[in-house]
Amino acid sequence: MPITRRPKEKLAHRVTISISDELHTQFGDLMEERGFVNRSHAIAEVLNQHISDYYSLKGNSLMAGTITLFYDHKRAGIKQQITDIQHEHIREVISSLQVFLDRPSGCG
Repeated sequence: MPITRRPKEKLAHRVTISISDELHTQFGDLMEERGFVNRSHAIAEVLNQHISDYYSLKGNSLMAGTITLFYDHKRAGIKQQITDIQHEHIREVISSLQVFLDRPSGCG
């Protein structure tokens, strides 16, 4: 009979903090607006976001994102303008995708 190993459980650390009444109220509002089920989850998410923001500003981590443009393809020179911008930032632009949102003639 093969031995089955349980995946390692992630350790959780208990942290106690003291915050002002105003910050506590704001945090409660944030929890409600964002739909967090408990303070631990909310604090972990806020810390994770802050740490991610901090390291992205330092430039020590790989970040990825998207830019979505909606434009009138009939506007003179717009496609060339977009291409020029991509070439100016060639180190950052990994790929591009064009999606046509107009309904093709003859459809419905």
